Amino acid sequence: MTLENMTRHRDFEVVLGITPLSHVQGIVSIHSSIYLRDRLILHPNFDMKAALTSIQTHRINRLYLVRFMPRKKTCDQ
Repeated sequence: MTLENMTRHRDFEVVLGITPLSHVQGIVSIHSSIYLRDRLILHPNFDMKAALTSIQTHRINRLYLVRFMPRKKTCDQ
């Protein structure tokens, strides 16, 4: 399935993106949302309360997340 096939006879979606824009998933989600003419809501970082509020307020029907990868602790920390 191509993006052109997805755009035919389709309503727009409301997308919540909680991904770093330096991450490939963040870039792909923004570009695909613009191309598909979706409404994109961005959060700068993950906050559960803010995400749930956005889902309820904006009626989000698609969510992009990146798996959290904690930094390893070193002896200096």
